[in-house]
Amino acid sequence: MSYSNSQAADEAMAEVLAETATEPTDTAEDQDATPVEGVVVEAGTAVEETEPEPQCDEETAKALVVQAREALGRFERTIEEIVRLRAWEPLGYSGPRDFVLAEFGPSDDPDATGRVSKVHAYRLARFATFVFGLNGLLGNRSLHALTERRLRGLPAGSRGEFDQELMLRMEGRVAALDEAPTDEEVNRILDEEMTRLMEEIRQHGGPINQAQSPPAAEDPDTAEDPDTAADPA
Repeated sequence: MSYSNSQAADEAMAEVLAETATEPTDTAEDQDATPVEGVVVEAGTAVEETEPEPQCDEETAKALVVQAREALGRFERTIEEIVRLRAWEPLGYSGPRDFVLAEFGPSDDPDATGRVSKVHAYRLARFATFVFGLNGLLGNRSLHALTERRLRGLPAGSRGEFDQELMLRMEGRVAALDEAPTDEEVNRILDEEMTRLMEEIRQHGGPINQAQSPPAAEDPDTAEDPDTAADPA
């Protein structure tokens, strides 16, 4: 007797179901051994896979140090350029101090980048203000001997009087020269005067002899002729 199509299909399905019923199921140990991305399995125990430690040789480390130092130097030289060009004026600031504090200090904007702490911002503001004042006395100079950290070693005084003292000493030294100094000479004088003033403050609490602004050069066109000047009464 021949089987109908439906009978054949039923028998085939019964065979499949019977084979499926006899297949072994995963044990708890087998399930633990199932590979999972990012996890290393050892003897049924899942172990967190860690990133390999980064490798750095001495040459790479030294190169990174040089790179970081150059970056710090570029920032301070950029501050000098900001001062030279008076970059705060187009942005509506009253001077270098307000500019530095607002543009580089802490910000309430969560997306603001390139910001430093409040303490660091005030140090940078002092640096910019000092460069601005010194350039006003000596003209724009490349002050490579001056860094924010170097200036930080000099106490500013309660009202910035020690910064002002250093500027006046610099002005006096440069005015006493027979000819206009080079930037190298200005930096040498700056280093000498800063070292001297720091030592005086350390030993005596302040400058021994406060500097005075040198007398302004007399204009020959308006100077009085001594031969025609009136006698004092």
